[in-house]
Amino acid sequence: MDKSYEAINEFLNNPQNTDDFYENDTVIAIDWREDDEDIVKYFNQAIGNKIAIKMENNDKPYGDDIILTYKDKIVKIPMIGNENYKIKNILIKTRRLR
Repeated sequence: MDKSYEAINEFLNNPQNTDDFYENDTVIAIDWREDDEDIVKYFNQAIGNKIAIKMENNDKPYGDDIILTYKDKIVKIPMIGNENYKIKNILIKTRRLR
C-alpha cells in the first residue's frame, strides 16, 4: 500500500495523532500569511526542488509576478492584487507543471 495512503488512513482513523501525520511528509502545511514567493519555495522544497522559481518585477505595489519552470514548461503567475486570486493561481499553475 502507498505510504501516503497509509498515513492518511491512519490519521482518519486516529485524528488525535496529528504529530505523526505532519511529520511523515504526506502533507505540506502552509501558513498563508507567508509571502507568495516563500509559499512557492516551501512547496518546491517539499517536492525535491524540481521547479525553478524566478520573481519578475511588474512595477505593482502588491508583489512581483512569479515565473515557474519545470523541464520544458514555463508558467507565469501574475499578481493582480487580490489575495484569494493569488493563492488559487499559485496552486493551479504549480499543478500544471506536472
